[in-house]
Amino acid sequence: MDALASTQPATVRFDSLDGAFAKTAFRGSVITVLTLGLYRFWFVTNLRRLFWSRTVLDGSPFEYTGRGLELFLGFLVALVIVLPLYGLSFWWGANNPIEHPIAYVCFIGIYLFLVYDGLYRSYRYRFSRTRWRGIAFSLGGSAEVYAAWAVVFLVLNVVTLGWSIPYTIASQERRKIGNLSFGSLPVSTEIKGRMLLKPFAYAWLSTAAVTVSMCGFLLVTLLWAKEIVDEDQYFDQFLIYFQALPFVVLIGFVSYLFFDARRISICGSAISCGQSRVKLFFSVRSRILPIIGMGVALLAATGLTIFIFSVGARAFPLHGTTTYSVTSIGLMAANYGLWIIIFMFAKIWIWQRSIWGAIANGASVTNLDALGVAAAVAGPATSAANEGFGDILTTGIDVGF
Repeated sequence: MDALASTQPATVRFDSLDGAFAKTAFRGSVITVLTLGLYRFWFVTNLRRLFWSRTVLDGSPFEYTGRGLELFLGFLVALVIVLPLYGLSFWWGANNPIEHPIAYVCFIGIYLFLVYDGLYRSYRYRFSRTRWRGIAFSLGGSAEVYAAWAVVFLVLNVVTLGWSIPYTIASQERRKIGNLSFGSLPVSTEIKGRMLLKPFAYAWLSTAAVTVSMCGFLLVTLLWAKEIVDEDQYFDQFLIYFQALPFVVLIGFVSYLFFDARRISICGSAISCGQSRVKLFFSVRSRILPIIGMGVALLAATGLTIFIFSVGARAFPLHGTTTYSVTSIGLMAANYGLWIIIFMFAKIWIWQRSIWGAIANGASVTNLDALGVAAAVAGPATSAANEGFGDILTTGIDVGF
């Protein structure tokens, strides 16, 4: 019986239904807005500890050991390094009018390189602060090599109209996961570009088919209409068919979500550590519902802030006076702050919690006992400045990976 149990996959469970996430997300969002963003380092740290501790593999929770002060100091160190680079690039562009376009092309290339460099460094920091059963993860490799290849593949994706994207994802996934270790055990991935090609082809071709069909139908209809209607009616006919553009965008977006869901499942299921292997299923539904929820939340937030501002404006009708100006500024600031609070709360509660939970609850590990041979070893020294670079150069500090 024990032998049979040992062959069963060990499941991952994520528990987020006790209200702790809502309380932490709401309190942190409010304090972050009131402190003009300064509290976000401690806010993200609290969220990571919560996300990690509620993710349980075979009865053992993950642990996050990072600290908010560590993130804040790392941000300051990165800021001192990055700001002069920004200033130098703008100064060079402003003082070289003949080479001005070249300056900005170079700036964009350097910026993209630094973005991917910062992203890899963020991964390195988060993995170094992640433990399971007392053993820490570590991410080696070169952030510069990762960033350089990312820029090369980005250009290649444009040139190939996106058909190199599956191979881009696979290549970068190998560079990241292939440099990851769990204690003394190396983590590896068997992901190949051809494994992602089929779902990508479905998404690309479905979007292209709808786009070409709509454009062809529009062209034929307009050529026919030009012969039988006057100029004004012809223009109205064109506007009617132009309204179909959102439908094409919607098809393309849903196709992308389908591909992204398959990408998560395929890439996750290609990961192994020693003799243990991950199995992951992530549904398209789990990718779409959080987006719908975020859309509803943002529409509600926008409607609420507009309503509050309109009520406040009617309460202080003294147009052109100092009182009116001060009140208007105060109302706009309060409404903007309220909108940000709702956005931050929704991003955590609806978006990140849902997607993290879907990935965690859809994952399992076969031959988990093989991880028992992993020994705790000291990984490469990783300072919080790694996360600081990612914070400045990308879109801020994210919760997960």
